[in-house]
Amino acid sequence: FRSGDHGIASLRGAGGEAYPAPTITVDRQSAFLKQTVNAYRRAPLSIRVRPKSGGATKQVADVLEGKIREIEQESEAEVAYTVALDQAAGQGLGYFRLVTEWVDPHSFEQTLRICPIYSRFTVYADPTSRHPAGLDLGWAFIVERVSRDSFRSQYGVEPAPASQWQGTGDDVWFDTEDVQVADYF
Repeated sequence: FRSGDHGIASLRGAGGEAYPAPTITVDRQSAFLKQTVNAYRRAPLSIRVRPKSGGATKQVADVLEGKIREIEQESEAEVAYTVALDQAAGQGLGYFRLVTEWVDPHSFEQTLRICPIYSRFTVYADPTSRHPAGLDLGWAFIVERVSRDSFRSQYGVEPAPASQWQGTGDDVWFDTEDVQVADYF
């Protein structure tokens, strides 16, 4: 309901004829979604580390929790969490990513970042997964469109021509201006 176009005329008719008639749509969902997301914004959650077994101690858990809190703050993770919650509440699923980034182009040091995925429709997950958190996923794709210039600068190669891959003329996967990039997990 959130992503549709709901105030346009529909085609109705008695006896088979069709004519445009106004349609009134009352959005009752948005108020409850905003209430849920705003409640989270007032009292955001964060990752907690608790010692459980295998020689784990409270001191080590505190150090790890401090490092995780630092990663969350540097990543502005509250944005990723809020976007994922908003999409999960409104559309059933929401995602964010934990990625590694190079600290400096000339070093071998990497850091962790929590990044938002602004559209849950860019994630294609294994449909045979049954676990609610996706712990049994066999595979997943995260796709995005980038300009050809951005693709060249990021990957250092020329993208393959779309005519090489294109199936039908109405295929939404291909565009002459942009390049579709997919991360496979």
